[in-house]
Formats: sequence, structure tokens, C-alpha cells
Amino acid sequence: MTTQEELTQLTDLIKSPTFHILPESAQQPTLAKQRELAIKLVNERMQQYINPLVKEYGLEDVFNFQSKEVSKGEFVEQSLAENNKDKEAPSDFKVVFPDGTEIHEDVAVETFILALRKIGLERIAEMDKQKKFAGFDLVGKKERLGVSVKRQTLVDGWWIYTSMNNESKASTLYHINNELMLGLTIFINEQEYVPSNNSNSFGIRVQFPDGEVIHEPQAKYTFVNTLVKIGLERIYRGNHGVEHSGCKIVDRIRKESSAGHGDDQCEVDGYFIYTHLNNRNKVEDLKKLNDYFKLNLLIEMDSEDGFVVMQKPKATYDKTTYSLNGGEFLNKRRFALALVRQYVDDNPDATYEDLKEVFVPEIISGRGVLRSIMDLDDLKQEEIPKRYMMADEDLITLKSDDIITVCSQWNLERIEKMVNIAEALGYTVESLAKD
Repeated sequence: MTTQEELTQLTDLIKSPTFHILPESAQQPTLAKQRELAIKLVNERMQQYINPLVKEYGLEDVFNFQSKEVSKGEFVEQSLAENNKDKEAPSDFKVVFPDGTEIHEDVAVETFILALRKIGLERIAEMDKQKKFAGFDLVGKKERLGVSVKRQTLVDGWWIYTSMNNESKASTLYHINNELMLGLTIFINEQEYVPSNNSNSFGIRVQFPDGEVIHEPQAKYTFVNTLVKIGLERIYRGNHGVEHSGCKIVDRIRKESSAGHGDDQCEVDGYFIYTHLNNRNKVEDLKKLNDYFKLNLLIEMDSEDGFVVMQKPKATYDKTTYSLNGGEFLNKRRFALALVRQYVDDNPDATYEDLKEVFVPEIISGRGVLRSIMDLDDLKQEEIPKRYMMADEDLITLKSDDIITVCSQWNLERIEKMVNIAEALGYTVESLAKD
């Protein structure tokens, strides 16, 4: 067979459907065997023939040897040595589905990919809590460009992040299994995988004020994704002083590590993040950035007893004011008082019991929205003025001669219930948010 015929055979193999579709019968060569044949043919001819022939026959869209990948079709396969240099033995990883399907390929990354494919790549991409790795989606339609090491694999038109060890693959599938309730059983080294609460992989958890929680299979990715959300350019330009061994926590240039390699930094979107830190140092860096940028983060770290709060978010005071029926804008407690007073003015025969039916005590559990001053026996005298508006001008006298005091303890959740009551009574309420 001539070199040209071999090249044609290889090209046809790569373009064929069986190269990127899981075989349905045992007679067909497995995905791993097809890839092995392709790589063998490429390696045999690369040095002497392939590069010239690629140019001669216009096959640049099929082969890209500079990055050692077959890029035609819907399956991009990286060099096995490059993709699995730090991975466990390939036969140690297995996934079993409830229907009895067992995925256990020669190479762990193939098991991972085929398990994700069976679950459904689009289904995973649409998950609300899809994991991210160093800023990469686990499954997405976009290839991350501008990185020096290939970390994604293209499968059926979806880019899958595959640059992780077997422990991370297992924890990722475990997370997907729990979110989608799939009933999977995952094995590493013939042992069923169950994540350890004390594993370094789950060492840090960060919550932002908008409610987003970042908690990835490895603390490194939690750290990186937290910095990505804060803003890499923002951190790069900030004068926060967070650096290690002469490296800024976020830089535009790669620095040589003390061991002579670049593994101290993780590359994301053209920025280099220093990640050669233990979990405690990661937490300390996040605390410094939190204080510098006033992010109000909740930062937690794993321990034998579960997650321990390392930094609590500062309580935020909502300064929204409210206007009743076009009147002046008032703070929460003054609005509550104005609403009760307005109702009494509009319903002069209302009794204390009537008021409690409209402004139900459950709005402020244990205290109630309002009380008769004769109904405060359960409180110590020094507590009363701290919890109720007791100034003469704030007291409301009913037709029955009951004197009513309104509670002064209001937050956003409670006052919104009062707003709903006001609107149900036909009153007009406007709100004005303040920083």
C-alpha cells in the first residue's frame, strides 16, 4: 500500500461515522481501537511523509499535528500521553447505569466521555448547577481559545472539559448523578466511589451576595472560578498586594516556578492565576480580596466536622423607603406605623382584636405587628421601648380607648408582607431603593 493510499485510508477512517459513534455490535472495532489505529498510522508516517502530504493534498482541515489532535468531524482526540500524564491506571474507572449498561473503556477519559454522552450532553449543559473547571464549562458549545494546554474534547458538537484526574471525573459524575437522579454507580479501583467529606477535593466553598455558590470537585477550581467571577482584569489591576513567590495572584505573563516549570499557574482567558497554594492559603487570599473589593463573601473551609466559616459576610442594611398613598417616603418602621394609623383612621370602629386580624401577629413571630399597651406583661420593662414605638406621638388610641403601639423591629421580608396588606386594602404604595 502506498503512502497516499494509507493517508486516504486514515482520512476515510476519521471521517467515517463509526469513528465518533459508539459501536452497536461487538464485531465493529471499539472506539479505542479505531483511535489506536489512527494514531499508529499517523505516527508511522509523520516524520517522513505526513506533513508534506497534508500540504500537498490540502488536508489542513483534517490534521493539526502541531497540537497533536485529529480535528475533523465531531470527535477531537488528544495525545494519550498528554491527556493522561497525571491520571490513574486507565482500567480503574467504571460507570454502571440502572439499565445495566456498563461503561469501562481502556482509557478513563473514554469512560468519562461515553458516560456523559449516554446521560446526554445537552441535558448536562442545561443543568442549573453545571460545574466549571478553571473557568471552563464541563459541557458547552464554545471552545476555550488562547490557552497553551488543550483541556477540552469535542464530542457530537459539544466541548467537554476532560483535563482532570480520575477522582475528579468520579466526583463530577457523582454530582451530575445527584442533580439528575440518574441512579449511577461509579467505581474507582473496583471500589464504589463515595466522596469523602474530608477530601481535599471539596475543601473550599464560597457564596456571593447574589446567592451563587462556588464549590467545585477540587479546591483549586473553586479558587479559580471564584477569581473569575470577581473579575480577572479587576484583580490584575487591583493594588491588593496578594502575591506569592514574586507572582501576582493574577498576572498577564507566565512565571517559571521554582521547579523550572509553569505548573504554579493556571491559564484562563489569557490570564495566569497562581494556584500553587494549600487550601488555607487559598482561603487567606480570598479573604484579602474580599476585604479589598468589599465583596461580602461567605467563605467556608472543610474540616472533620464539616464546613467551618472562615469569613462571614457583613450584614447589609436595606435602606429602601416607602410612600403610602402618595405621602412622604418613610423608613420601614415609620411606614408600618403610618399604615396601621391610616387603617384606624379609615375604620374608626376597629377594635384591638380587629387590628390583629388584619395585621396578623405572625408577620413578626413572637412579637406581633402591634400590641395594646396593656398587653405587654410578657416583656421586661427595659425591653419594651427597644421593641415597640412608645413615644406619645407614636401611640394610636382606638375608639374603645385601647392604646396601641406598633413594633419597631422591621426587615425587608416583614415589610413586604405589610406592603401586600396595604395593597390588598386598596392603598397605593411606592418604594424607593437607596444605596
